[in-house]
Amino acid sequence: MKLAASWAAALVVGTGGMVLVGWALDVTALKSVLPGWVTMKANTALAFILAGAALWLLNRERSAASSRLGRLFAGGVALIGLLTTIEYACGWDLGLDQLLIHEASGALATFSPGRMALATAVNFACLGLALVLFDARSRGGRQLSSYLMLPPTVLSLLALLGYLFDQQALFRLGPFTAMALHTALVFLALSAGILLAQPKRGLVALLTDPGPGGMVARRLLPAAFLVPVAVGWLRIWGEKVGHFESAIGVTLVAVCYIIAFVVLIWWVACSLNRAAAALALRLRIANIFVTIPDAEMFNEVLKVILDVMHSPFGVFGFIDEDGALMVPTMTRQIWDKCQVPEKAIRFPRETWGNSSWCRAVREKKANYSNEVSTNTPAGHVTVTRHINVPILFQGEVIGIFEVANREMDYTEADIRTLEAIAGQVAPLLSARLQRERAQENLRKLNVDMERSNKELEQFAYVASHDLQEPLRKVASFTQLLAERYADKLDAEATEFIAFAVDGVHRMQRLINDLLAYSRVGTRGKPFAPVDCEAIFEHVVGNLELAAQESGAEVTHERLPTVTGDDLQLVQLFQNLIGNAIKFRGADPPRVHVSAARQEKEWIFRVRDNGIGIDPQYFGQLFVIFQRLHSRTAYPGTGIGLAISKRVVERHGGRIWAKSEPGKGSSFYFSIPAG
Repeated sequence: MKLAASWAAALVVGTGGMVLVGWALDVTALKSVLPGWVTMKANTALAFILAGAALWLLNRERSAASSRLGRLFAGGVALIGLLTTIEYACGWDLGLDQLLIHEASGALATFSPGRMALATAVNFACLGLALVLFDARSRGGRQLSSYLMLPPTVLSLLALLGYLFDQQALFRLGPFTAMALHTALVFLALSAGILLAQPKRGLVALLTDPGPGGMVARRLLPAAFLVPVAVGWLRIWGEKVGHFESAIGVTLVAVCYIIAFVVLIWWVACSLNRAAAALALRLRIANIFVTIPDAEMFNEVLKVILDVMHSPFGVFGFIDEDGALMVPTMTRQIWDKCQVPEKAIRFPRETWGNSSWCRAVREKKANYSNEVSTNTPAGHVTVTRHINVPILFQGEVIGIFEVANREMDYTEADIRTLEAIAGQVAPLLSARLQRERAQENLRKLNVDMERSNKELEQFAYVASHDLQEPLRKVASFTQLLAERYADKLDAEATEFIAFAVDGVHRMQRLINDLLAYSRVGTRGKPFAPVDCEAIFEHVVGNLELAAQESGAEVTHERLPTVTGDDLQLVQLFQNLIGNAIKFRGADPPRVHVSAARQEKEWIFRVRDNGIGIDPQYFGQLFVIFQRLHSRTAYPGTGIGLAISKRVVERHGGRIWAKSEPGKGSSFYFSIPAG
């Protein structure tokens, strides 16, 4: 559309330029097309050049400067038209007519030398203002721009029909200057260009609309112009040459209009019926894909295809991930009558022969035949005539339709119908296949996860028995050695034994924490309502000794009841409150627990006045074995927050922190509201 508008602008500018050259060089053919015809005035040609340039500037991908220049040219066009209209209305001579080129008095059909026609002036005033409002942002401005297109179109058509019917009153108003033939044609080109430059508005938007309104407009609009013109011209011609009188001419015109309207109504009604049938078919197929399970979906779609194609036999297949053709559905008549040994519904690519459906898939092109097929294997149902249409999506074949054995021959029109259906089915089939493949991948992933979980449980068993037992023996015998030979060991040996025992104890704690981490997702209890008030009291009791030793004060607000695993929630609260007590500063720890409802979840907060955390380390907080402090400064294995994260995620929530060094920390986690 934009390109066509640019060509229209070029035509307008080119015509105006040639007319100016004609005036400068006194070339009659450029001024009036033929000798004895009305000339296009020089100021008219100049206005066309400005209007065409304005349209070109406003139509292109424009900058602010080109847009302003385009509106400036359009304003000049409107000014020329308005001033000339004022000259006619007031009987003035403002000196515009002879400003560019002098025209002698007595020119054909000219009111005043060099002055354009009144209709031409009105057209320029309207089109100039329409171009000024070309890209108006307000709805009123856009509507006014569209309305301003109407007078120039009507006046130009009247002038053109006046030349066609040889009726001077249509292109010359009273004694005023007449509109030249090529002036009327250029006005129509300019009007069309302005309309095409705005494809999403007005008449062009209606004509390009894919709906029934656009279809009716595309069919009726050409007839609305051509039928009256043709009938009117034939009437005038018949009366001039004496074939019939005026009364008979009027009667013939009426009859012609009746016939034309009947044909048009019949044609549009048939088109609407076809469009309605196509829409109903599309909705029917879409409904099958959306609502019917996989096992029945292919059968139901095939039934629709056979009904539309009036065929008794058919196949609807798809290409699987390995490139083989899967035919989950054939018409029951074929399957029951087929005597091919080892009937199959999957055909690997390497087994494809040179049958017509294979060619359709390889060539990505439909084919048909109305002769008995000779490529069917022994025992196969006889195929008397058939069509094969590949189902293409994004340039690749994803399936195929085959219909066969209709009583009448198949035609190119049948191929177009089946191709249209294949085009409608393609995106739906692609989405369905992708969903099925995603479900299969998810099933495989679930199997892998189950196997991985079993392996993890096995590891947990080994860690809890086979690893713990040697550690207990090492600790026991090391402590026994220290007790029995205490009097024979010096201070350094005693210190070494203490290091060994401490290492064993740390290894045991690490194994226990790893077990707890691994069991979050595998040994959890079924979810049930959990009173977080009771959880908090339980945790405070567990941490009573640590709180007393540090002088900690642990407070809370009213906590809600949520759905979850009570043991894991105890572990979660204990990890967060325990960390708040452990990572304290010089002042006694102050820990406060609260919760707030936000839409469909509860947001819990554990706030402390401890040492705080540098925000650059937030990304390491919930990673297993990541420690921000040395083991001597703050004991622990570095797994507690990782366990907390897994617990929160198992409950369908998320966990995060906010803190600054020396200003305490706040840990947040969410739990879905019951």
